[in-house]
Amino acid sequence: MASGAAPDSRFDLGRVTQRTFASIGRNFGVFLLLALLLSGIPALLTGLLLSLAGGDHAGQSTGGVTDPTTLAVIGVSVIGLVYLVGAIASFILQAAIIYGTIADLNGRRAEFAECLSMGLRNWFWLFLLAIVVTVAEVFGYIFFIVPGLMLAVAWMVAVPAQVVEHTGVFGAIGRSAELTRGHRWAIFGLLVIYIIASLVLQGSILGIVGVLAVSLSPNMSQAATQMVAQPLLNVATSLIGAAGVASIYYELRSSREGIGPEALAAVFD
Repeated sequence: MASGAAPDSRFDLGRVTQRTFASIGRNFGVFLLLALLLSGIPALLTGLLLSLAGGDHAGQSTGGVTDPTTLAVIGVSVIGLVYLVGAIASFILQAAIIYGTIADLNGRRAEFAECLSMGLRNWFWLFLLAIVVTVAEVFGYIFFIVPGLMLAVAWMVAVPAQVVEHTGVFGAIGRSAELTRGHRWAIFGLLVIYIIASLVLQGSILGIVGVLAVSLSPNMSQAATQMVAQPLLNVATSLIGAAGVASIYYELRSSREGIGPEALAAVFD
């Protein structure tokens, strides 16, 4: 279902950015709670795990295993599992904020329970999607990085495609590739800006937390980074990233198909 307006084929970076931060501003409390639950807590648990693994009694924490090869295998397995869990939580967060953003575009305040319910309702498909996308992009990054970036851009809106259009895993990937075609350089530009802003934010948070930690105890710096700074960074970047993906999806549907927010919201009724 499309609105009566004729599609505008231009992908407007300004509209995407303005819509992203306007939606966050109007629903800051709800979106922040979602990010804390689905990004901050996983990052905190990851930091705790890394802190325990990197402690002085690392051999004891791995059940007495000291063989370097075995420890390396365990480490890679743990990192891979943590990365996959983080990707799944990130996709559920995207689904929840997509619902909240669409509700916001229709002039309705997003509710925490409704947003979280929408994310969890799609958990199985998002789980499968996270596995496929994560594995493909990791292999892409291994092979000279560029293929991984190309896949990340082409599949940028796979999650909202699944949540809104119920396409299935490969249908969501194909739908995202279709929607982003012709606009990938613009989306890549947004991705670069997001990465640069994330690095600046990372430096600021790590610096502040590091100074505070050292002032309290010289030995607290690493633990503070893993247990405080990284979770805070994850919350901020995931919140902006999820709202940004929702805004990109809406911009693509609007510019290509003339779809309006009321038509997108109708699928949730």
